Amino acid sequence: MPRLNGTPWVWVYCANYLCSHARAVALTPWAIRWGVDDPADLICKNFRCVMCGRRGAVLNMPGVEHESKAVRPYPVERPVSIGGVRLIPESCTAGDKRCAAIYASRREVWSHFWPC
Repeated sequence: MPRLNGTPWVWVYCANYLCSHARAVALTPWAIRWGVDDPADLICKNFRCVMCGRRGAVLNMPGVEHESKAVRPYPVERPVSIGGVRLIPESCTAGDKRCAAIYASRREVWSHFWPC
């Protein structure tokens, strides 16, 4: 499992490669909640995708600024990528619109965990 080595946040992707729903997640609240120093293993096991419902996640480290060698700041302007499984006969645009509508309809479920 990944080691985070002091990274303040990560990109969390759905484990379902067909879904690709992604969210930027700050790690400190999860470390406090679970009482661990490195919550990566627990995030990978326990997170459930809002779009497809699958349990499991893949972590991707944030980028690093080349000049300062510092981790890029948390992306407050784009903390989520909607993603979702595209149906076979629909176009990418139609799939994006359908998934955005599903995501918006489930806002009541996830908004108390991740305020906008």
